[in-house]
Amino acid sequence: MSRARSSLLVLIALTSALAGCSSLSPPRSFEPLPLTGVWSIMSEPDLATAANSIFFGVTAVTDRDVWAVGSIVAGNGAMAQALIEHWDGSAWRMTPAPRLGTSVLVGVAALSSQDAWAVGSGASSPSASTQGLIEHWDGHAWSIVAGPALPGAALDGVSAASASDVWAVGSANDGHSGASFPEQALIERWNGARWSVVPNPAPFGSDLSAVVAISTTDAWAVGSQSAPSSAALVTLVEHWNGAIWSIVPTASSGALLNQLNAVAALASGVVWAVGYESASSQESALAEDWNGHGWLDNSPNLGQAGSEFEGVITVGSAIWAVGMISSPGGDTRTLIARSDGTGWSVAPSPDVPAGVNDLKSIAASSGYLWAAGYASNGTSSQALVMRYH
Repeated sequence: MSRARSSLLVLIALTSALAGCSSLSPPRSFEPLPLTGVWSIMSEPDLATAANSIFFGVTAVTDRDVWAVGSIVAGNGAMAQALIEHWDGSAWRMTPAPRLGTSVLVGVAALSSQDAWAVGSGASSPSASTQGLIEHWDGHAWSIVAGPALPGAALDGVSAASASDVWAVGSANDGHSGASFPEQALIERWNGARWSVVPNPAPFGSDLSAVVAISTTDAWAVGSQSAPSSAALVTLVEHWNGAIWSIVPTASSGALLNQLNAVAALASGVVWAVGYESASSQESALAEDWNGHGWLDNSPNLGQAGSEFEGVITVGSAIWAVGMISSPGGDTRTLIARSDGTGWSVAPSPDVPAGVNDLKSIAASSGYLWAAGYASNGTSSQALVMRYH
């Protein structure tokens, strides 16, 4: 199931439960940040009174120009609405976002201070079919940009090679009743004037979670697809060569469930994709890298604890991934890991005193790393942003 669609369903469920109570820009070269840095939680006063809020995506233009997107429930009985927050170098502030009846933003990418995109899904009501949601920042305001009208569409990832070459990925419900899952992977492209669907070879029962555009002739999209003759879920990777999208075999293991959540690339063409794999009820963080010839499994060994990577960024020659990991006491803690391409090390990261702490996305500016997600006590959630400096 699409991350945007499942995210919207989760927030709608939380809204219903509370009603009776009183989310990539093109690869940029940054020098590796020092390993002596510290991750710290940032304050977001705008969200203090929200019943529920969550960040799914984050992107950075500069150290003083950062965007985070997600969804928010403003109060008891309210519907989930798209959430956009901006860091101006001194504070995080909520920015007005155009909204549908109920909506969520999952992916965000910024080319400059006057050009940013956010994608997700929305519906006229909690019971209505979802539709893809695309919003654009022009330096002054966010506005909804019309995309292809597709039944049950949801967009999860966005990446821009240039102002006239932007990709968005997700899934759409095509009504194919013979598939284990009704969705089929969806790829859309902005050419500077309009959005249109680009054909892709993914089968029924597939969705794409993320995309990275390296150039106009080189882009990667990742996600998952149902196995043709079993109940297994296997990783899905597609590549754009400037003319067509094609499926590229991955290093997916024989586990029952395999999912790629995020993808990042160096300008040199080195590509990393992360997610999770599960042979039983416990998930393990999954990482694969493209060496120019094929995908290789480069997953960390995090012991017996359940874990999942949900965001990834390349900074210099280093790879940073974020997500969540189970603690011995049963709670879920934030997971931040760094790799030099040969091995992984886990970085100390703070948590909010709650049952669940989860980081969904990571971004880099010249002087900082930024990670966004949420913390939840089981009945309410609070959007979470961390900074590495």
